[in-house]
Amino acid sequence: FSQAFSQCSTTLPSHLSLLTSRYPTKTWLFWESADVEASTEALSETLKRHGYRTAGFTSVVGWPLFQPLIKSRAFQAFDRLVGEVSFAALSEKLFRWLRKHRDKPFFLFLHGNDAHDPHVLPIRYDAKRFNPTYRGGLVGVSTEMEELITSSLPSGEPAYWSTWEPWDMSREVYLKHLGVRDGMHPDDLEHLKALYDAQLYYLDQGLGEFFVALKNLNLMERTLIVIISDHGQSFGEHGDYAAHDQL
Repeated sequence: FSQAFSQCSTTLPSHLSLLTSRYPTKTWLFWESADVEASTEALSETLKRHGYRTAGFTSVVGWPLFQPLIKSRAFQAFDRLVGEVSFAALSEKLFRWLRKHRDKPFFLFLHGNDAHDPHVLPIRYDAKRFNPTYRGGLVGVSTEMEELITSSLPSGEPAYWSTWEPWDMSREVYLKHLGVRDGMHPDDLEHLKALYDAQLYYLDQGLGEFFVALKNLNLMERTLIVIISDHGQSFGEHGDYAAHDQL
């Protein structure tokens, strides 16, 4: 795309704008503990009133960020794909829902987190696919990320980390690992972009598997599929690296 705009740079308010066609300045929903106003109707609620079955699934570890939507009953069912951390590893729970409702009108919100920081991939995947000659120290696979988190835990401050969600903790450790206070070395920055490309490629493989499943259920030809993103990702723009606070 030559131009792409998000209504907000963070996940929750951006998703609410996508589902309600209202600006964040109108919904004022910026944190998980907030409530969706009763007058705010999501697309899923509109479709539900017209006889559609509605459901949402997310693979995000920090899935409570969708609690305001869940509490508002915007979806008849909303669940995390337990044990899954990737769009490419969709669980039987999702396909069971599809099989149950495939003969009726339905609205399915499927949320993946494959192309998000930390920019690491499953161990079985080639993290150097788009930059095979890189010899720097950026982590690129999940096992390296796990080792980085373990080595970063301050043994003398267990109370500090005990207040963090696992997802937030991993991001904090990752941003410190990148060492972006004074910018990044050009080789590291290029590899960071290559890791992002690899994540997008991995996401594409997962979408392919999902489309095959839709075809096997005879749903592909009669299902409208919309692929959207809630925000972008920075690679040096506005002084941000591997973040999306300003994008």
